[in-house]
Amino acid sequence: ESMTIIKTTFKVDIDGFFVSWTENKEGMCLDMCLINECKNGTSPKDQRVRDLIEKECGSNVPEARLLTIVYGYALVDMKEIHLIAPDASTREIWKNGINKITHDVIAMNAPPDHFIKKSWVKLRCTGDVDGNIQVKNIYKLVPSKLDDRVADALKVLNLPTKKNAVIDQSKFSFSTFMGLYNKLCPRKDIEDIVMSRTGGKAPYLSIEQLKTFHNEEQRDPRLNELLYPFMKDQQSKAIIDQYEPLEVLKARGLITPEGLQYYFYSNDCLVVPLEKLHLKVKDMDEPLAHYFINSSHNTYLVGKQFGGKSVVDMYRNVLLAGCRCIELDCWDGKGQDEEPIITHGKAMCTDILFKDVIEVIKDTAFIASDYPVILSFENHCSIKQQRKLATYCIEAFGDLLLNKAVDGYPTEPGKRLPPPSKLKGKILIKNKKLFKAEQDTERESVTVSNDTTNTPSKEANNATNSEKAATGANSPNGTNT
Repeated sequence: ESMTIIKTTFKVDIDGFFVSWTENKEGMCLDMCLINECKNGTSPKDQRVRDLIEKECGSNVPEARLLTIVYGYALVDMKEIHLIAPDASTREIWKNGINKITHDVIAMNAPPDHFIKKSWVKLRCTGDVDGNIQVKNIYKLVPSKLDDRVADALKVLNLPTKKNAVIDQSKFSFSTFMGLYNKLCPRKDIEDIVMSRTGGKAPYLSIEQLKTFHNEEQRDPRLNELLYPFMKDQQSKAIIDQYEPLEVLKARGLITPEGLQYYFYSNDCLVVPLEKLHLKVKDMDEPLAHYFINSSHNTYLVGKQFGGKSVVDMYRNVLLAGCRCIELDCWDGKGQDEEPIITHGKAMCTDILFKDVIEVIKDTAFIASDYPVILSFENHCSIKQQRKLATYCIEAFGDLLLNKAVDGYPTEPGKRLPPPSKLKGKILIKNKKLFKAEQDTERESVTVSNDTTNTPSKEANNATNSEKAATGANSPNGTNT
């Protein structure tokens, strides 16, 4: 009943921080960090919603124009925004573009100055209908108990202080915002560095003093001096040339506490260099067992393990978050159709259909990464329903399913497993192997219950073939991979 349709223009800022739009004459934005997925939309089932769309956008809006943004602070509490693009090609541009931004590992590990700039961009995105900066949003950047500090900082910068005031964007550049930021969050510790290095005689460091500070205090003394040599004068000067904001001091080879702060907030001072975050092809050529794998336990649950709720979309959410190993607790379904289910057994959790989960995995397995996905089956199913598991996996995954040994990597005890680089775009099933005695008992049980003869039927043969196709080679620890 509360659903409304808004005709507005959605846009993404040039830095890829926010999706923004105007609603009720107010600037609104959605942080890209909160977006889990951007996917193709589907026609709403509710007739009232379809009537609203027809009223605002005309009849017969094709699904090819529909886009859904899934977002939230937690994987277990996702919300959706449904958009209608002007045409199918625009929908594809938005879907691919947003997914690329939200899965950018560099953006997730950016330096402090990246996030400071993000606050400035947010102020610009949430302006009024004319694009002016709303002063009330500046006050929202800090706790309300610091309102007096915000007012004082704005006054020093000759900016309006009343919350109902606005600032022309042309008068609120990033350098102006940095001035405001420095007054709200002063870095006395950086000033102390300069004072201690100069003996309190000057408010800046020379090329020599900056070099000495770096070599004596910033450099890890355990590093090899040949591989990681000490900073030299030309490197010190390059830092001053890049980060000192005052041209007069820069020309003299001097850096102020403000310039030092810009340096500390930059890519040059990250604990882990950004280039180290990129997976290199040569690093992915070791056997699969040599890696720590991003894994999920009880993937299907959104709450507690006892009496919790199982949700199909949890598989979508964790795969989009970069997970490469997910768990499927498989149990016999009790309905007339005897469909296998996924649930936390004997813990009063709700259940979901195995075949629904497989479809979601197929759709989202390789959006966040091309590297292999491992399905860890905790298999409690009877032989009859295990055949259904095998059939669903073969039919849904097709060529994505690893069902034979990789060339050059025989599946024999003592042999090395294939590396991730050889398994790109492949789904692996890790399933506990039944001992022969258990298999015989299960088969006898199935034979008696179905009142079959010793000659297997064509249907049984097909199911057995499916089971073999979905099973990989035996590893030494008694599991199938």
